[in-house]
Amino acid sequence: MDCDTSLHQSRILVVDDTLENCGLLKVVLEKQGYEVLLAHTGPHALEVLDETLPDLILLDVMLPQMNGFEVCQTLKNSAEHKDIPVIFMTALGDVEDKVRAFSVGAIDYLVKPFVIPEVLARVKVHLQLRAALRQLKTQAVTDPLTGAYNRRFAFEVLEKSLQRNERRPETTLVCYLDINGLKEVNDRLGHLEGDRLIKTIAEEVQHEIRASDYLCRVGGDEFLLIMFDGDLKHASPLMDRVAERLARRDDWAITPRFSYGCVVHRPEEPPICAADLVARADAAMYQMKDQLAQSEQVL
Repeated sequence: MDCDTSLHQSRILVVDDTLENCGLLKVVLEKQGYEVLLAHTGPHALEVLDETLPDLILLDVMLPQMNGFEVCQTLKNSAEHKDIPVIFMTALGDVEDKVRAFSVGAIDYLVKPFVIPEVLARVKVHLQLRAALRQLKTQAVTDPLTGAYNRRFAFEVLEKSLQRNERRPETTLVCYLDINGLKEVNDRLGHLEGDRLIKTIAEEVQHEIRASDYLCRVGGDEFLLIMFDGDLKHASPLMDRVAERLARRDDWAITPRFSYGCVVHRPEEPPICAADLVARADAAMYQMKDQLAQSEQVL
């Protein structure tokens, strides 16, 4: 029975105080291409989880120091760990124990002694479900054309950041980007080329920003770049690098260009909502666009 190739390298944490059970599960799961982590007590499992996030947990009920129910309840009370699926492993056949397993957040249970084909089948099904849920969550917050985050996500993450500013210091920088000449590209070269232009600019921006920054497509030719602990003195050089990368490309009949406007909100400043901060960045972008238009008229 081969594991689906999309599930290869899925990480599974096995928590069982019986070494024979751990050894057996490690062997059969690794044969399917899974990465297997082992823990022998509840506190040991929580230590492992502090260092790495598995895709699935196989959790024994009868454990020393903390039983499986207590471990699972601890996980489900953690924002970082609550979405990890937990399958209980138990020799208990009592209905009340099975009900308790589901009440603390388990998604399934396996009865000892193990039937290996059943173990593998249940593991595979729940890993597939987790992968599908992750994909749905990703689709809900991303733009299908560029892979950047979408407008909804942009305003959600901004609003959370601005609320957090009231509790702990953090500077929020927002840049509003608008592609210049997209209509001309669409009219002269077609909408497929227009889409390619949008994707190209998104790719070049993504190449320059940090992993902690967010690029969001908020309109047909408009993007928001959200940076935490950012500063205006860093924004212009970043945008200049993007413009230089675009100018070096020789696969366009029309050189890709964009206008941008950046604003910063500091925690010591009066509170502001996400919509107002974006409006300020938008106004700064239009100011740059007007300046470019005037300079071109002079030329």
